[in-house]
Amino acid sequence: MTEQEKPDFVVLGGDNIFCNSGFAEVVYNTSIRTYKKIAEYFENKKIYWTFVFGNHDAESGRRKSRIISAVEPYRYFIGGKESGESFDALTIKKKADVFADGKKLAKKYSIDHRFANYFIKVYDASDDNVVYNIATLDTGSFYSAPPASVHYKRLLAEQFSWLNAELEKNAAPFCIFLHIAYFSDVTEALDDAALARLDGIFAGHWHGNFNYLYSDPDKDILFLKAITGCAQGGGYRGETGERFARAISIDTVSGAVNSYCLDENAEIISYTAYVF
Repeated sequence: MTEQEKPDFVVLGGDNIFCNSGFAEVVYNTSIRTYKKIAEYFENKKIYWTFVFGNHDAESGRRKSRIISAVEPYRYFIGGKESGESFDALTIKKKADVFADGKKLAKKYSIDHRFANYFIKVYDASDDNVVYNIATLDTGSFYSAPPASVHYKRLLAEQFSWLNAELEKNAAPFCIFLHIAYFSDVTEALDDAALARLDGIFAGHWHGNFNYLYSDPDKDILFLKAITGCAQGGGYRGETGERFARAISIDTVSGAVNSYCLDENAEIISYTAYVF
């Protein structure tokens, strides 16, 4: 697919791995080795990339900081535990008690670290001006698979404060990538001036093909809400577990935005386009 599309930048939308085995981590170091394989793929293709964490990536108990450390040295990875030359990073380390059926769960469930929150700056050909911004947000996850009655984590107030501060410093248009589709939470946290610069919010959690063009002409607001891991007809295809990809093309001069879903043969299965 990357051969046909030749993307400038790739964002993995979370649940990039699903080990869910402490034994596999101890014996085989599965999560770290898999993320390194992902990084090596993009190194070989010479494609810049980053990712957001999903609700499954850390369920084997492997800390997010270890995963980030494993891919930080790769040249084509944009991200890290601290801000870099072309991006700002937010790292949050905190704990919060988790309850299920009225009982407090073990301490391992209280860890609520958030990594891979990035504000990535895209420069023009002269490398002098920022013409676009890409924000990523960690929607949270447990370091051990929780009981079925425990809900997914939510975005934190600290993440919204950081995002709004970055948007105040950077006036260019932007889009947001996260895992769980907290579209309303994000839009409620942004003021109208920021929403007028927003091109789209892209989430990786859902297994279907969803996209919705939000428009408020009175406030000059128009942006796309969409799922990155799309599939024809919704869900996984057959029993293979295959997920497809969403391509996004943004013209920073005209303001044209094109987004389309691709199947495993890089054939377009759905398409959305708009111009500001």
